[in-house]
Amino acid sequence: LIRTKGFGCPNGREGKWTAPLSKDEDSVEKISLNCGRARKIFANVGTELIEACFPDDAKRRVVLDLVRGYEELMVLYRKREDLTDVEIAKADDLAQETYHRLLTAFTAKALTNYFHMIGSGHITAYLRKYRNLYRYSNQGFESVNHLIKRFFLTRTQRGGHCGHEATRATRVAALGKWMQRRMMWLTGLVKPGELKVIGWKQKRVIDW
Repeated sequence: LIRTKGFGCPNGREGKWTAPLSKDEDSVEKISLNCGRARKIFANVGTELIEACFPDDAKRRVVLDLVRGYEELMVLYRKREDLTDVEIAKADDLAQETYHRLLTAFTAKALTNYFHMIGSGHITAYLRKYRNLYRYSNQGFESVNHLIKRFFLTRTQRGGHCGHEATRATRVAALGKWMQRRMMWLTGLVKPGELKVIGWKQKRVIDW
């Protein structure tokens, strides 16, 4: 399901994904996905995946309600505009329902730091004070971190010089400069048109 409908293409091609298995390959280990991939899976195959994984009717209903409530809660948490008092109260109700459904379905063993923040009321208190989570979101930096890690691991010598000590690792240096430019832009300290980049080889100033 995940390969074909979750990450697959409309033309029927399967996506590249392998479930982490135990050493004996008789069970699935903990699955860790970034926010974008997890949202894509639940949007495309969430219900089918739950029905396939939970044969018991009672537990399956609880998990379905848990996921649907969680998705509705995330819509409010991801809202870019300030939330009204009514929306904050609704988010608090959904948070408590989601938290208790999680405990009912999986016990306290399933609790993570994120679910603790939801169930304990920390996020609700934050919303009542600041009205909005989006402007304090760290997703942009997380996305940059994922991009940097992928580039560093697949397209560089990971800081090495291929055995030639006199050779400069130019790709890593360029990546570092790009990180600095992006950080300046994300923090709003400078605007793109105001930032100049010094070319390493040409020793000249280039508009960014």
